Amino acid sequence: MKNSNECKRKANIERLASIRKFLMDMPWARYCDIEKEIPCNADEVNEERIILMQKLAAKINIKNTDCFEMSLLTMLYKSVPPEKVTDELKESTIKKFRYDFIDGYKYARKDNIKKYKKYKK
Repeated sequence: MKNSNECKRKANIERLASIRKFLMDMPWARYCDIEKEIPCNADEVNEERIILMQKLAAKINIKNTDCFEMSLLTMLYKSVPPEKVTDELKESTIKKFRYDFIDGYKYARKDNIKKYKKYKK
């Protein structure tokens, strides 16, 4: 039984890593694109997308939106292909991103919402 659980956990970790890799290769991908290739649910895709966006945001200088990381963040956040990424879209993305991930808790994990609400009071 223990070995079975370890195998399931390892398979789950590998599947989530596959979702992250898919999103890094094609950051504008939506759930419907990913689930055709990788067995997953929308919550898993969203969670992995959020993790990637948070990692990218940590690398971005808000005053310099003309960088690869900002373009990648925009594609992940807005699900737009590279040819649709403009300076204006990057600017609006960083403003919206700051609200959703810093000032708001729209995308916060359910287990963190209570902590967040206590912090905001």
